[in-house]
Amino acid sequence: MREGHQVPSSGGPRVLSTLDTPNIVHLTHVPEAGVRLGLVMQYVEGVTFESKIIATGRVSAEEAIKVGIEVSRALAYAHAQGVVHRDI
Repeated sequence: MREGHQVPSSGGPRVLSTLDTPNIVHLTHVPEAGVRLGLVMQYVEGVTFESKIIATGRVSAEEAIKVGIEVSRALAYAHAQGVVHRDI
């Protein structure tokens, strides 16, 4: 888990594991090691949007809009399930 991405241990991971939509990676396991909590997520093959931008220098407006719409759908779904992503 990246630094700064914290999930409350009081039910947070359980709620995240119930999210089921194509736009959100599935949480598969929540290992605990003492007071530290980890998240094991589904592997998704491919490149990140950031990597694509770095490699090509830019993306088309159409592609940026498409990604924005998909992210918005994921956030709308999560919010409807009571999950708020604090980094957005």
